[in-house]
Amino acid sequence: MFYVVGTPIGNLEDITFRALKVLKEVDYIFAEDTRVTKRLLNHYEIEKTVYQYHEHNKFHQIENILNLLKDNKKIALVTDAGTPCISDPGFELVNEILKKNIKVTGIPGASSIITGGSISGLDMRRIAYEGFLPKKKGRQTLFNKLKEEERTIIILESPNRILKTLKDIKEYLGERYVVITRELTKIYEEIIRGNVSEIIEKLEKKSIKGEIVLFIRALDDDGIYFKDKKIKIVGNAPEDKRCREIFLHSGFYDYVNSSYATPRDINILSVKSDHIVSGEIADNVIEFACAKLNIKRSNITKAFYTTI
Repeated sequence: MFYVVGTPIGNLEDITFRALKVLKEVDYIFAEDTRVTKRLLNHYEIEKTVYQYHEHNKFHQIENILNLLKDNKKIALVTDAGTPCISDPGFELVNEILKKNIKVTGIPGASSIITGGSISGLDMRRIAYEGFLPKKKGRQTLFNKLKEEERTIIILESPNRILKTLKDIKEYLGERYVVITRELTKIYEEIIRGNVSEIIEKLEKKSIKGEIVLFIRALDDDGIYFKDKKIKIVGNAPEDKRCREIFLHSGFYDYVNSSYATPRDINILSVKSDHIVSGEIADNVIEFACAKLNIKRSNITKAFYTTI
């Protein structure tokens, strides 16, 4: 059995019970840096043989690991921080193990990408993860491609290159809003938000250290998520007044004015004379209002005119 185990990205308490159980039970642990992993193991009083698996010895170690797995040994792969095989060595190993029809089990854990995204304040429903950018060859080509990228862009960067990357963003992508998260879950955790020019000016005055995840707001995202979400109910006919009461007191009005409402939801209601012209989910709206106010559907159906 082969396990890909997520470990803390800084704070040693950010590890699951399941991860600790696996690390205690496996025969061998392969780690990017054995010194880092041994600190984690010592903290939880786990005594285990730890071998290196990194970018410079991976091809040699893949063969060794496959042989151990053939002998029915249980092996765990960890990285210095977070989950292996994303931007750290490991995906080639997993691929070779799968080719041998050996089971691979993922043990979820901390992630600087997910943690940073969750507190970035950006729309993370669609993302483009670029990992570490090319240092030289292919860098310009990549930035030219990113000009048309419509999703939120995520980049991993070192403190030595962050300023250069920000200047490249300004040159190729223009004045974009960015969020820098660094040293997440650690003592010196810091979140820096602002337009790229502002961040460049700030970092030119004072550099930053530590592991960095950089988020670039999506191309057509202006950061305003509460707009054009209004229900307008007009008219003075009895049905109009009744509908107004239903939707203002049912909670549906608040729903449409929330960030959960979709454009289709927003285009629901517009009262004309003695009826409501509704969108294609009018039936759901009626059911919502009836259930909320405990009103029989037959009492208000006449007030609706559905167009699909």
